[in-house]
Amino acid sequence: MTFARHAEQTPPTPDLAPPTSPLTPVFPLSIPDTRVVLHDGAPGEVRARWFLRASDVIGIGGDFPAAGGQPQPVLRLLRLDEDGAAEPVATVRLRLAGRGGTGQSGFQVGREGARFAAELGLVNEDGGWLLLARSNRFQHAPGIGLAFPAHATGDGVQEAVRFDETRPSAPILSATHQSLASVAADPVCLVTAGGTAAPSIDSDAMMRRLDRQSTIPTLIYGQPVVPAAGLLIEAELRIQGWAAPNTRIDLFGHPYFVGPGGRFQFVLKVDDPALLRQALALHPPDELFSPRDD
Repeated sequence: MTFARHAEQTPPTPDLAPPTSPLTPVFPLSIPDTRVVLHDGAPGEVRARWFLRASDVIGIGGDFPAAGGQPQPVLRLLRLDEDGAAEPVATVRLRLAGRGGTGQSGFQVGREGARFAAELGLVNEDGGWLLLARSNRFQHAPGIGLAFPAHATGDGVQEAVRFDETRPSAPILSATHQSLASVAADPVCLVTAGGTAAPSIDSDAMMRRLDRQSTIPTLIYGQPVVPAAGLLIEAELRIQGWAAPNTRIDLFGHPYFVGPGGRFQFVLKVDDPALLRQALALHPPDELFSPRDD
C-alpha cells in the first residue's frame, strides 16, 4: 500500500518575509541630536557645522517667559585662553526653514593660532540665554611662512629659479665643498652647462610661470614624466610627540593642551622658500647627492 505524501507549504515568518517595497538604505541609522562641531575652513576661517532638533526648540523654548518674545536659535563663537576662560568673538542668528534644521556657519578669526569653541542655544529679546549644545575645542593653527608664490616687496622672495629650456643643464655640483652657512645664504640658481649661474627673475614672473604649469602630470608606470610638465613642489612639517595626558605643554612658544591619550601630531603646510632652503641646508637628505634611476 502506498501513501501519498503532501508537502505542506507554511508561510515564512515575518522576519524572513521579503519586503513589499524596495528598501532605501540610510546610513547611519540614527536620529541625530542637537549638536555643533568646529572644523577648519578657508585660510583665517573657522567653520561650525550644526544640527538643531525641532523638539528641542519647541520643548525647551516654551520655558522662556512669554514677555520676552519668541526665543531664536543663535550660534556663538568663543576664544579660549590659557586659563580656560572664554571670550565671545562673534554671534550669528540662525535662519531656519522650520522649527529645526542643519547648516554651516563661518567665522573670520585671522591667521594667528588660537583655541576656539562654539555654543548653540536660544536667546530672546530680553537677552535670556539657554545653552543647547557645546562644540569641541578646536585649535586653529595657520600655515608656516608666507603665501607662495610671493610678490617681491623687499622682505619676501629675493631670488627665484629660472628655467631655461633652450640649454641643457649640467649635473648638480656636490655640496660637500661648501659650508652649510654658505648654502643657506646663497640664492637659489640653476647651474648651466657652461658652469655659470643663469640670472634669476623676479618673483612676479615666477608666479606667472607657475600658474601656467600648475597642472599635475599624469604618472604612468614605466614611463618618464613629460619634460614640459614643469616643476611642482609641496612641503609639509610634521610634529608629533607624547606627554602626560591632560596636561599643558609649551609647544615652541605656543601653549598646547594634551588630550587624554597623551599623543599629539600636527601636519602643517610650509610655503616659505627661505625656510625650506635653510632646512635643506641643515639636514640635507641623501637623495640630493646620489642620482636616482627611477
